[in-house]
Amino acid sequence: MTGEQSTMTDKPLPASAALAPSIVGGENASPLEAKRFAGAASARASLLHTVRVVAWSFLGIRRRADHERDAPALHPLGIVAVGILMAGFFVLTLISIVRWVVA
Repeated sequence: MTGEQSTMTDKPLPASAALAPSIVGGENASPLEAKRFAGAASARASLLHTVRVVAWSFLGIRRRADHERDAPALHPLGIVAVGILMAGFFVLTLISIVRWVVA
C-alpha cells in the first residue's frame, strides 16, 4: 500500500459506492455525501423517501443518477402502493376542483 491508501479503511465499500466512485472516498466528497451513498444500498427507503420518489416520477423530471442511487433501497410493492394512493388523491383533488368551479 502507498502512503495515500493507508488512510483508507480495509472495509469493503457497499454496492452503491460503485455508482459514485468519485464521491465516496473522493477528495471532493463531503462527509454528508459519503454517508448518503454508503447507506443507500444497505437500508430500505423510508415512506417519506418513497413518496418523494413517486412524486418526482409523476412529474417526469427525476434524474437518472438519482434513480440509479435509490433503486436498490426501494421496494417495488411500496412504490406501487404509494403510486396508487397518490393517483387516487390526484383524481379526488381534480373532482373537488371541478365541483367547486361548477357550483
